[in-house]
Amino acid sequence: IVGTHHLQLAHLTENGTTSFRSFWANQRGNYTDVGIVNSGPQIGFYSEMQVHQASHRGTISNQYCFRGYAGINSCGAGGTVTNAYGLHLEMLNNDSDGTVTNSYGVYIDDTDSAGASTNRYGIYSAGSATKNYFQGLVGIGTATPSEALDVNGHIRIRGNNRSLFFDGDPALFKTTSAGVDFQFQNSSATTNLIIEDGGNVGIGTTTPSYM
Repeated sequence: IVGTHHLQLAHLTENGTTSFRSFWANQRGNYTDVGIVNSGPQIGFYSEMQVHQASHRGTISNQYCFRGYAGINSCGAGGTVTNAYGLHLEMLNNDSDGTVTNSYGVYIDDTDSAGASTNRYGIYSAGSATKNYFQGLVGIGTATPSEALDVNGHIRIRGNNRSLFFDGDPALFKTTSAGVDFQFQNSSATTNLIIEDGGNVGIGTTTPSYM
């Protein structure tokens, strides 16, 4: 079932900077007077895809609120797309008089709900050869990361023969708070090796007296 379908074909015969838009919505005339606060959202594009009928008793295999394709489906020899973006977003504040308090390139709301969901994925990237690139600082469990990867919580590495690799010199394991010790535990959570913040090293003891 198709609500609205539009097929657009374009044929370029010379060089240029032509821009193609199969759908274009422009809402740029909104503003508020001084001292006026509007708590309602401004939405450029809004879409819903949901089941909202008590009579629904069957199974819908897949629901997509928004789905699109980019790239090449078929072409002749030499056909090239330099950059294909499944989703390209830009956040703006081009006026020094204005302030955007919080700017989210992508914001995914809480997926928890009253109903049962077997798996709730905020982001799912399929494909073992897929590369994921992040420039800047990444925080997991923290909204204020201070390093390239800042994790507030535990890190677990699964599988056999897994390793941590360090490129560059020096390679550091470093604590940032006084009194924090390094402990190496076995599968029974027993500490076999401890390196205290003061420098003492213990093997088979958690209270070493010597370095």
